[in-house]
Amino acid sequence: MTQEFLHALAHDRPVPGGGAAAAHAAVVALALLQKIVRVETERPWLSPEAKGARADLLERTIALSRNLQALREGDGKTYLAWTEARRNGPGSEAAEAALLAAAASPRAIMETVYEAYEIVRQCAVFVRRHLIPDVLVAAEMLEAAFRGAAHIARANLDRLSGPKPGEALQQQQIHLDRLESRFEEIRRRTRFLTAGRISPPEQAGR
Repeated sequence: MTQEFLHALAHDRPVPGGGAAAAHAAVVALALLQKIVRVETERPWLSPEAKGARADLLERTIALSRNLQALREGDGKTYLAWTEARRNGPGSEAAEAALLAAAASPRAIMETVYEAYEIVRQCAVFVRRHLIPDVLVAAEMLEAAFRGAAHIARANLDRLSGPKPGEALQQQQIHLDRLESRFEEIRRRTRFLTAGRISPPEQAGR
């Protein structure tokens, strides 16, 4: 599936596009997080409670990956629905509704990436120190996926025109602003955790 998607992404057709690419980047990050959580779940010294908690975290990671794969596939469909609706006129009611749906698709990607980043935050607390760089790789990819999806969502909203979608447009813009603020907050908290864990331990005797 990955090779098929990348081949389609590299083609000159309009879909898949940036939103799908952002979702794919998040899927790759979640694959790395699955590896990290699996490694940590197999530590022989873990209590049954800790093993159970990490097994639950792994299931959550897998579920988010599936959600993002579905969003990756659905993003292009909403774009094509908008281009079809535009045939009735760029400012038609059908076109405006389809464009709002096209903006909602990358926003859903952003929301799911936010949930995935919470897994990064949890991993930053319990993984062994040598795995922190791998956690940071996943963090970087999720941050890029979030920002990329935000660019697509805002670009779609910027295409809206006329008085009818005004309230809906304002609501979506407020939703995006709040989502970006929440993501920045969890990003800062997580980076603070990883910075403390990746620093070399103090030498004995100091």
